[in-house]
Amino acid sequence: MNGLEEILSDGRLGVKKVKALADSVEASPDMFDVLYGLAFSEDERVSWHALWVCEHLCDNCPELFLDKRNELSELVISCGHDGKRRILLNILLALPVDEVRVGLLNFCFDNMLSPARAIAVQANCMKLALKLCEKEPELLPELKCIVESCEPSFYSKGVQSVIKATRKRLGKKR
Repeated sequence: MNGLEEILSDGRLGVKKVKALADSVEASPDMFDVLYGLAFSEDERVSWHALWVCEHLCDNCPELFLDKRNELSELVISCGHDGKRRILLNILLALPVDEVRVGLLNFCFDNMLSPARAIAVQANCMKLALKLCEKEPELLPELKCIVESCEPSFYSKGVQSVIKATRKRLGKKR
């Protein structure tokens, strides 16, 4: 176990330490490959914490993740941990859309209103679906149909807010 992996395996990793790790990786970009590799660790805690650091790193250095979009998209679809999914979706939301990844868009459509998903995953899926559809405007009517046909009162306040904002943005795209 290397030093970074040992830190990430700590059960009480807090936001201060996460931000400090992100700052360290930003200052020493050669550490990025190690951190990013740990995001795929078999140890759930290590991978979750590595992704948390990546999320903070992406705020200041999104360019580090541009060539990772395919891998991150595949990981968000395949992972079974809603905490990791939320973070992965946040990272993808922070990056510019270079192409519409059909699998990712389908994942977002399937999960943005799914009560089986965490509130943050639902909300982030809807935001990302909108961002992807804006890249390919012919997809906007499908998103609009889904969002217009849902009953917001069935969802949490967080998801209701995203539904309202999405409807508003879609209304301006006529």
